[in-house]
Amino acid sequence: MLGLIEWQKTNLWTIPLICSVCLTFWQTTDLLTLHTAEALLNYLAAGLIALLFVRGKRQVTRSDHVFTIIWVVYVMVLHEFVTYVPVFSEQVIHGSFEVKHTLYNLNLHPFATIQLTFNRQVWLPLMVKQIVGNVLLFIPFSYLILRLGIVRKAWQAFLVSILVTCLIETLQFILSYIRVVDRSTDIDDVLLNTLGAVIGILVYFIFHYKSRISKNFN
Repeated sequence: MLGLIEWQKTNLWTIPLICSVCLTFWQTTDLLTLHTAEALLNYLAAGLIALLFVRGKRQVTRSDHVFTIIWVVYVMVLHEFVTYVPVFSEQVIHGSFEVKHTLYNLNLHPFATIQLTFNRQVWLPLMVKQIVGNVLLFIPFSYLILRLGIVRKAWQAFLVSILVTCLIETLQFILSYIRVVDRSTDIDDVLLNTLGAVIGILVYFIFHYKSRISKNFN
């Protein structure tokens, strides 16, 4: 146990670095390019932010460290899907941001995008991506923040999940508005992410109570 605690104090910071390198070269095999540097910078920043949230949390078992690694990788992958910033794009390097004059990719009407998804003729692949994907995306988030002790109560996990998904949509809107990326901002994404967070909370407490019951019987 002392060895695990000592490892946590000295080497835990290496997790984002190792994962960043692995994810970068899984994405691209080119060395010494702006694309590689951009990917590495994005992954490393996301990993360090993820690690910041578990800093100081008590981790005494190997499973704690395994879940910490899963958490860091998850945040990196989540960042790639929803908030990846092309920091070495021409707009960012030269500061030549062009503001959009229309908000065609902004939806503030609940269930409008979901309804459109189901009404389209070729709807199955789109449904999997838009609906199922958004739900699945946040199941690990709420589960892991409870499992790692980042929050302790279900309502806290629920509130943090809502705040994070709103923050993601806001960031996507800003980056899209200044044409750094081409993303849509949709209230339905917030609703679906929140549904996924609720499922993650339920999964955590189901396993938590099952483990407590099994310990009591043993």
